[in-house]
Amino acid sequence: MDTLTDDERHLIDWTHMLAAAAGKHVARYAEVAGPPYRSAYELLLDFGRVFAPRATPPAESTEPGQCVRNASDYADRSDSAVVVEGLAIRAGTHGMPIEHAWCATGATALDPTWSDGVAYLGIPFANAFRRRCQQTTGHWSLLWSTTVRDLLRDGIPDDALADIGARP
Repeated sequence: MDTLTDDERHLIDWTHMLAAAAGKHVARYAEVAGPPYRSAYELLLDFGRVFAPRATPPAESTEPGQCVRNASDYADRSDSAVVVEGLAIRAGTHGMPIEHAWCATGATALDPTWSDGVAYLGIPFANAFRRRCQQTTGHWSLLWSTTVRDLLRDGIPDDALADIGARP
């Protein structure tokens, strides 16, 4: 993507830094033949997409701190939105990325939890795959729960990704 905002560049730089730090920690304790991915941050760098914040967030009444559930509920009521999990930056947080989930259509973030997101980098999970994982594991999140272990070990299956967002 040629036209990244400063906030998006900052978010991608942070993701590289987090992946490197997690890789050093994991390498110290991992078996010789470890998984292809050492952290969710490495998955984000390989499969993540950038999403532009919507000028007017969707009108929602959602529970703070429950972003994955909020996004899942929104996507399940929508005809076209999918859940995206990754890192995002809110206005007024001095550029600190936060693990977050939102919905998206195309390259636009539809965030039912935040009204002040300024940069989004995440993996858009196909709704059928997301629902299957949530039902199988009992976890809302695929990326920020123990569910990620399968994705780290096996990678992300082709049918798991929605073809939306912009490659950074």
